[in-house]
Amino acid sequence: MNFKLLYVIIFIGFISLPTIQYIYPFITIEKVDEKRKKEVLPSGNIVKKIYKDPATSITVEKYFSDHFSLRDVLLRLNAQFEYSVLNRAREVVIGKNGWLCDKKVFVEQLPKLDKMSNEDVKKGVIKLKKLQYYLQTKGIKFLIVGIPMKATVYPEMFPSRYTKRPKLTTLQRFQNSLKNNGIEYIDALSILNNKKLEEDVYFKTDMHFNSVG
Repeated sequence: MNFKLLYVIIFIGFISLPTIQYIYPFITIEKVDEKRKKEVLPSGNIVKKIYKDPATSITVEKYFSDHFSLRDVLLRLNAQFEYSVLNRAREVVIGKNGWLCDKKVFVEQLPKLDKMSNEDVKKGVIKLKKLQYYLQTKGIKFLIVGIPMKATVYPEMFPSRYTKRPKLTTLQRFQNSLKNNGIEYIDALSILNNKKLEEDVYFKTDMHFNSVG
């Protein structure tokens, strides 16, 4: 058996797959929602446009990269491989027992909140105090309900490298300041921490409360 010829046939067939898929789609898969607009091919004679403005070739290259016929298939295969085999994902943090959390919460939002100075917390509470006084003049009761993030309620479900927090978080400093300034608030974190001992208060694969929460 001529193995060289077989290899050549397999190689040609492999590199021809995108073209075949483009003309005669044989793989059906749900399109990947990338939350962005794909590049649009310039209208008119592309060759002439590239000749007049070489920068047009970059747009054309981006168009073919965005509309590569097996793009969605490869993106999904890569994402599934990273999740199932490497136990990682680009946009989420994978925790224990199937728990997932938006990675931005750990690497951007919580660190930014924890860096708030005591002065910034104080300024925010002073504004709330003024609002409280105004509403009291209208006979309206003012009550603050601070909603903790999923990562704050379930830190034990995620890798420790993501869950390191100050001993006194900004939420706790904020609540202490509310108390010192006579502003009523509901300590939702304590309530959820107690309730989660009985049943889940957040969805495992979502950032929101479940019906219990």
